[in-house]
Amino acid sequence: MMRVFNVDFEKLLLLLLPSSIRRPVVLAFLKAAIAPIVREKALFDRVRRDNLYRLGITPQVFSLEKMLNDRYDPYMRRIRIENGYLAKQEYIYRAAESKPVYLHRKTEGKRFWLRTDLENRSGGIDFFVKIPASQELPRAELDVLIDMYKLAGKKHSIKLI
Repeated sequence: MMRVFNVDFEKLLLLLLPSSIRRPVVLAFLKAAIAPIVREKALFDRVRRDNLYRLGITPQVFSLEKMLNDRYDPYMRRIRIENGYLAKQEYIYRAAESKPVYLHRKTEGKRFWLRTDLENRSGGIDFFVKIPASQELPRAELDVLIDMYKLAGKKHSIKLI
């Protein structure tokens, strides 16, 4: 499919021009006439290449890391994505079931916490984007890029390392 877009207009001009009128003056005039078309084709190729790159980016971790490193740290590639804190699941039973975790009545005066403070600190963050502290990155632009490619409903936070 890529061959459809590979058009050399100068070569095409030469091939379509009858040999009886192939003179340097005529060729120069026709090349000047197709110059805007050649410029537009170069612009089209650049935009197409950029669109194909953007379409190749998925919400997968390796793809997000590649996109961020290509844009902000192309040589050292130090930007990483790590999972957020996952809270341990607690199963709640009644005391009569003789299971390890159970609820108490108010009259018993015992307190039971489902999550510790450490587990709640992530605030529901699904993943962290770790960037080097030595780099000055535009945070707003970084947030927009991540939001554009991440899965809907996932939350992220940017950490300096």
